[in-house]
Amino acid sequence: MIQRFKAGCAVCALILLTAAPLGAQQAETRERLLAQGWSALAAGRIAAAAVTAARLLKTSPRDHDTASLAVAADLAGPGPVAALDTYERWLTASQREDPFLLEEVGAGVLRTLSRADEPRIGFAALAALGRFGAAAARERLASVEEDPNLSVEGEAALAEAGSPVGFERLRTRISAGGRQDKSRAIAALKMSKQPGAASAIAEALKDPAPPSRIAAATALAELNATDAIPQLRAAAADPEPSVRGAVQIALGLLGDPEGRSAVDSLA
Repeated sequence: MIQRFKAGCAVCALILLTAAPLGAQQAETRERLLAQGWSALAAGRIAAAAVTAARLLKTSPRDHDTASLAVAADLAGPGPVAALDTYERWLTASQREDPFLLEEVGAGVLRTLSRADEPRIGFAALAALGRFGAAAARERLASVEEDPNLSVEGEAALAEAGSPVGFERLRTRISAGGRQDKSRAIAALKMSKQPGAASAIAEALKDPAPPSRIAAATALAELNATDAIPQLRAAAADPEPSVRGAVQIALGLLGDPEGRSAVDSLA
């Protein structure tokens, strides 16, 4: 009996002595593979980094450092959708959120959107990346702002993205004078929803071009710019019947009694 007990103790001791080095060896292997994965990613070998991350996640699906490598490889390769899938699988396994890792995925989505052909999407993504602290995004946005050939739609997209430069360029277009129709610039400024847009548009009620004055009255109504009611009342005496009609409709929509009476008489 005593001999069997001693033999059992010896076996347990042997297990304990061999288990500790094995755990340390596994940790060392993991750290080595992680370092190799990050080195591969830094060298542009995205597929190798992804394979390393996938191999590690099979054995340690809850490991945060491995998930970070996998997400980074996805962002550099397949894109943010794949990175989000990887994050969600890790979240399911680990049962804990990581806002910093998720922020990287979000930044990847914004980087993809910043390359969109549609200026409203691309410029908004650049502006958001700039607020995240991405210097490259701020530089790209600054180069767009300095483009002298930027279209009205581009300026509108800048203004919608919160760019003061885009807003000022639109306002300059509207206040340029002359009989050129400024309806597109007025509509763009309205879409920007920037503070001061309504007051800038109200100035166009005096524009030499009748289509610009009509566009201004319509935009003020759509913006619910009740502060512009005094200027609209003054514009109700416009010599152009079409402008007067647009102004009266705008006043009616804004709740002005005189405008409502005029709209009722047209009905």
